[in-house]
Amino acid sequence: MLPRFQKLSMLPVRNYEDDAWDESKLNKLLEGILRFRVDVKGCPQCFMQCMNVLEVREGRYAGTKCVGLQANAGYGFGPRFDIDDPLVVIKANALCNELGLDIDNAATIISWVFELYSKGLVSREEVDGLNLSWGNGDALLEMLKKLAYRDGIGEVLARGFKQAASIIGRGSEYYAMHVKNQGIIDSVRTAIAWGFGHLTSVRGARHLDGSPTTEARDYTPTQSLELFGVPTASVQTVYEGKAKLVFWFENFKAITDSLGICYFATYWGNALELLGPKDYATLYQAVVGEEISPDELLLIGRKIREYEKAFNTIHANFTRMDDMPPPRVFVEEVKSGPLKGTKINRRKYEEMLDEYYRLHGWDEDTGLQKRETLEELGLHDIVSKLEKFGKLIN
Repeated sequence: MLPRFQKLSMLPVRNYEDDAWDESKLNKLLEGILRFRVDVKGCPQCFMQCMNVLEVREGRYAGTKCVGLQANAGYGFGPRFDIDDPLVVIKANALCNELGLDIDNAATIISWVFELYSKGLVSREEVDGLNLSWGNGDALLEMLKKLAYRDGIGEVLARGFKQAASIIGRGSEYYAMHVKNQGIIDSVRTAIAWGFGHLTSVRGARHLDGSPTTEARDYTPTQSLELFGVPTASVQTVYEGKAKLVFWFENFKAITDSLGICYFATYWGNALELLGPKDYATLYQAVVGEEISPDELLLIGRKIREYEKAFNTIHANFTRMDDMPPPRVFVEEVKSGPLKGTKINRRKYEEMLDEYYRLHGWDEDTGLQKRETLEELGLHDIVSKLEKFGKLIN
């Protein structure tokens, strides 16, 4: 996956200073990781073998064993820190497993402090004497421990981006790459739908809600239209049709989870070979004994999304502003690679967000849910709860 992302300028480098990495560093990292892979596993009886099993039998981290190391960890601890040492990346993944750290949030908030250090916004004394220069793998591993045990600077980072940026100040907020206080692990400037799905994700900055992988695939416009209702699914930098594409994948992911189907085995993985709504309907009838159409299933997925949205509105007070990206992606261009010069167009992003809200039937100005839409969907319980908290648009 990493070579494909490199080709498409979709690798976050040095906390978003760039979206393409040095080719020789990428090759060194990948070749090294493969050298330590001893097995590949999947869930019982699953044909998708998706989990790497790695064991380091030599060098300073000999004895390290790691299960996982998905693409997130590869670029989260590799190009994000400008680290091409495979041993460090494997050890970082293993440490997260042992310490109970979420890889995405750990990598993003620590790389943020690395950038603050490189720009002179925090001193060496403030980061407990560590040299947080790009490429310093030992410092990364030490920071993971500090974060887990809330030790020193780790106590500040453990509070999350918003509080940590407030404490540090000095313009650090600009470099804090997060949405809804969750760190953005992936590139969001160079693949419009992929990025938009992160930014509107109910969990904040996660690609397993509405982000489609279609921009890394080679679907023809005809295939794209037949599968997703838009002809532009595989065109990275086009804005047209991407709101509808993310809306489709949100509903699809919600029903996928409800049916207990692995997302890797679905259209998200490959729409020409794996499971889609029609397959779901067939499987549902075979198991439950009731007929249901693909559109009915997607509608159920949409209703699930409405519950998730309402929960966030009530408990986190999210509005339209929380579906906006960090200002940096509007300002700074990709510095290298095939999409050098790319940044998100603010006007087009706002228009895409408007369309996304219209598809959901939400209020465009606030991003809040409307009584009319919820009642049409038969979700009267959501209406009463939002009304109670004064969060319903009449």
